[in-house]
Amino acid sequence: MSEAKISIIIPVYNVEKYIERCVESLLRQTFEDIEIILVNDGSKDNSGHLCDEMSEKDARIKVFHQENQGVSVARNTGISNASADYIVFVDSDDFAAPTMCESLYNIITNTDCDLAVCRAYNTDSEELICYPEEKDLPAPVVLDRDDGVFKMANPLENFCTPWGKIFKKDLVLKCKFPVGVPMAQDLHFVYSYLAYCKKITFTEEKLYYYFAREDSTVHTPITGNKAQKLLFVHSDTVERLSWVDNEKLYHQINAYFSCNCETTILNSLIMNKHSDPDLVKQLQAMLKQNYKSIIKSSLPVMKKIQMLLAALSPALYKYVYAILK
Repeated sequence: MSEAKISIIIPVYNVEKYIERCVESLLRQTFEDIEIILVNDGSKDNSGHLCDEMSEKDARIKVFHQENQGVSVARNTGISNASADYIVFVDSDDFAAPTMCESLYNIITNTDCDLAVCRAYNTDSEELICYPEEKDLPAPVVLDRDDGVFKMANPLENFCTPWGKIFKKDLVLKCKFPVGVPMAQDLHFVYSYLAYCKKITFTEEKLYYYFAREDSTVHTPITGNKAQKLLFVHSDTVERLSWVDNEKLYHQINAYFSCNCETTILNSLIMNKHSDPDLVKQLQAMLKQNYKSIIKSSLPVMKKIQMLLAALSPALYKYVYAILK
């Protein structure tokens, strides 16, 4: 087996229904110089056994078993055991197009950038599918860090996830995933990584298949301790933006986090008919504190109006939200 050029890290927890599909899509990659690192994070189902079975059939698959410590620790375990110079993250219930690794590797090496980003399909299929390759796509766009981060800080896009990208391992080692945070670890990690980037390349190719499960964490109500930790991620990450010396970019990122943290929590409370007056007041205060960033950002006008309305009157926002839904 040739030396791996890409380490693909997959955290595994109670996904016996999906893990084989995920790994199979990676074994079908047109780029074969890969290692697949499966980190079984204390699964209670048959996931760990399936991982071991797959590793016996293909030497490129490495399995690590650990007690359940959460997705951040699982990914960090994978990072620590990665042997390649480039890292790709894949979620265990998602899967990849056959050309994902080849395309991302060629982009990051040919453009000499620090991060290459592709687009993704949203799928509800439980089968391993592959859409026809899109034709006549524009060439990848290379942006400097500020313009690249500005593009990523768009709440209408889904760029700030670890999947759908290829990273340089030497930079990943400087900003591993935060431990002890049940939500938004992705945001924290990605923005920590961006601090070390000089160039970011975007391709319009859809190379990743995102599968949204009803029982995934994104569908879990955000209340109490989870809400507080999500708000901490916002505050902590923004405090780490010392590398941002562009005022326009700072406001864009701050508004992005307000949209993905404060309003996300408020929407969750509304959807789950959960009453927490103290938390609502805290959300309102944070939105008021960040109103300047909201106004100066490039968020759509309607999104700005919704967020400012939430800052002024959460009760009225709840009424409007019910109408819009």
